[in-house]
Amino acid sequence: MSQEKEKYGEVKKCPGCGVIVGSFAVACPGCGTEFREIPVSQTVEKFYSRLSDISAEKREEYITNFVVPNTKEEILDFLTMASSQIEPISHAEYLETAKSSKITRRNAVWVRKMEQIQLRASISMKDDRAGFQVVSSIVDGAKRIGEDNKRKSKETKLGCLAVFAVIVLLLLIMVANS
Repeated sequence: MSQEKEKYGEVKKCPGCGVIVGSFAVACPGCGTEFREIPVSQTVEKFYSRLSDISAEKREEYITNFVVPNTKEEILDFLTMASSQIEPISHAEYLETAKSSKITRRNAVWVRKMEQIQLRASISMKDDRAGFQVVSSIVDGAKRIGEDNKRKSKETKLGCLAVFAVIVLLLLIMVANS
């Protein structure tokens, strides 16, 4: 009678207590030790270094197609850097249509990437609620900037419309009084 072997895939050993854990675990289920990989930042640093070398036309594709590894550290590193790329837009910048639409488009690419990473984190951090909450708060912060930008865009458009309406009204009054 042959003994059946259970296949685990890649596993690692907890340095704190020696328990064998799955490769995607971010903390030991036995003792709670967090697993942090040494080369974590290298992946994110390489990404951002390469990003600065790529032409503006190719950046969106590069960001969209970049595969973020599954470790908690890499996910948090990437999200931290990505959130710094989300740019608030001032009311005055909305008057410069080309500039504001370029920023809006770039922000949308970063937010989509951050949402993709959040989804990945929901799988790889399923046993780490606190870690996933940090991920979610970073993504939510980026989304809030986008929502604030949309609000400013509407306010700017309404303000311009109001100024235009006042000018038309004044012209009508001037014509009526002549």
